[in-house]
Amino acid sequence: MRRLVEFSFLAAVSFTLILIAAFYLPPFGAHPFPVGQYYVERSLEEVKAWNSVQAIIWEYRGYDTLGETAVLFAAVLGVVTLFRRMVKSERNEHHR
Repeated sequence: MRRLVEFSFLAAVSFTLILIAAFYLPPFGAHPFPVGQYYVERSLEEVKAWNSVQAIIWEYRGYDTLGETAVLFAAVLGVVTLFRRMVKSERNEHHR
C-alpha cells in the first residue's frame, strides 16, 4: 500500500511539473530565440546558400563543427587504443 501511495504522489508531482512546463511554452510557430530567424533571413545574401541548414553548419558554425569532429576523432582514437591494449594483454596471457 505504501508503494502505491508513493507512486501516486510521484505521478501527481510529475504531471503537475509537465503541466507547468507546457503552460510556459511559447505559442506554436513563435520564435523564442531571434538568432534562428536571423540565420534563416540572411543565409542567402551573406553565404549565398539556398539551404539554410547547410549554411548554418558550414559557414556560421564551421569552427564549432570542426571542434566537435576533433573531439569525436579523439574519442574514437582513445577507444581503439584501449581495445588494442586489451587484445595484446589477452594474447600474452594465452601464450604463457
